[in-house]
Amino acid sequence: MDKKDNQCSVRFKLHRDKLDLSGQDLITVLDKSINEVGNKIGMHISTDTMNEVRVSIERVTSMTGEVADEVHDYPRATQGTNFRRMSLHFKEGRLISLEWGFRLQDYLPKRKSWIRRLFGKQ
Repeated sequence: MDKKDNQCSVRFKLHRDKLDLSGQDLITVLDKSINEVGNKIGMHISTDTMNEVRVSIERVTSMTGEVADEVHDYPRATQGTNFRRMSLHFKEGRLISLEWGFRLQDYLPKRKSWIRRLFGKQ
């Protein structure tokens, strides 16, 4: 970890498998080993052929202040209709953080077209 440029090196792997985690309770896998997490999500989390990458320390720091040394990214993971792209952060083989992306357009207010706003129509 290099505090001067606020970056650190982590092992990174991009998993291209489609993964539907609807109905899964993923909070219970926090602080579990990489094998237990793999069993819970229904797939083996492979650690071979990982790349070493430099990332911002904030990007891999958990809510408890721990800094991950391994990141597994699942861009095709879903949970329900809104949550997309899961990222699992491990430190010394145990899960310290998981992140989800979501579709922003589902949370923005619906806008009327300019003509409807002009004439006050619903």
